[in-house]
Amino acid sequence: MESNSPERLETMVAAAVASHIFMHPEIDAMLQIEETIFPIDLRQEYWSSIERKFMEITGNLLPIPLRNMVFGFLKPLHETYDLWKKDHYLNKKIKQNVYKSCISWEIDSATINRRKTAAKLIRNRRVDVRTRFIMACTYYQEDDIVDLWRQIRGKTRRAITRRGSNDSVRFWVKLLKKKATHTWREEVENHYRVTNSKPYDSPLILNCFFRYLNQGKQLQMLIKQFATQRLHLEDFLLCMNHMDDYQRANVRGRIPVFFFELLADPGIMRDEA
Repeated sequence: MESNSPERLETMVAAAVASHIFMHPEIDAMLQIEETIFPIDLRQEYWSSIERKFMEITGNLLPIPLRNMVFGFLKPLHETYDLWKKDHYLNKKIKQNVYKSCISWEIDSATINRRKTAAKLIRNRRVDVRTRFIMACTYYQEDDIVDLWRQIRGKTRRAITRRGSNDSVRFWVKLLKKKATHTWREEVENHYRVTNSKPYDSPLILNCFFRYLNQGKQLQMLIKQFATQRLHLEDFLLCMNHMDDYQRANVRGRIPVFFFELLADPGIMRDEA
C-alpha cells in the first residue's frame, strides 16, 4: 500500500479516530471492566457490549465502512496500551484516563511511541512525583531526574527504590546522592557489571543505556531480558541498532527464530532515537 494512497489515508484516519474514542469516558470504563473478566475467554463476549456502546456513541457521525474500521482498531489499541502498562511502574491510585492522556500514538501503525509517552507522563503534574521520577530514571532523562529529585522529600526519597522501582532507578539515586549525575555515561558500565535486579522490579528499558555497555554485557543483558519475558520488541530493535553485524549474528543464534519473525512487519517498530 503506497504511503499516500486513499486506502492508507483512510486507515490512518480510522486509527486516529479510534485513539480518541479509546479515551471516551464510557468506553474507558468498559475497557477497565474488560480487564477484570475471568476466565479470559469470556472477554470476547464482553466486546459485543463494547461494540454496542461504540455504535451508540458514534451514531451516524461516521460512514458505516469507516465506522467498522474505527471499531476494528479499538481492541489492538487496548491491547497495546495494556502491554505498555505492564512494562512500566504506574501508581494504581492514579486514574487510567490520566495515563491514557499521556499516550503518544504512532497513528500509521497504531503503536505507542514509548519515548514520547514517557516524556509526557514525566511532565504531567496529575501523576505523583514518585511515578514520574521512576519513569524519568527508566528512560534516562537526566534533566527531569535532577528536577524531580529536588521535589522529593524525606520518607518518599527513602521509599523511592522499593517495590515498582528497578536497577536504573537505583543507579540514578546513587549518582544523585553523590551529586555526580553528569558522569552517568561513564558509570553505567560499572553499575551493570553485576546484575542487581529484584523480583518486584519494573522492566528496564535497555536501549536507553545499551550503547554504554561493553559487548559481552550487551549480549548478556539482552538474553536475560528475553529469558525473563521483559524484552519489548521496540526495545530489542533499538538495542540491535547499536550492534555490529557480528553481534547481531550472535544474538540471532541465542534467541528463537519466532522472535525475529515478529519483526517482519515494518509497522511493529520504529527508531525513536
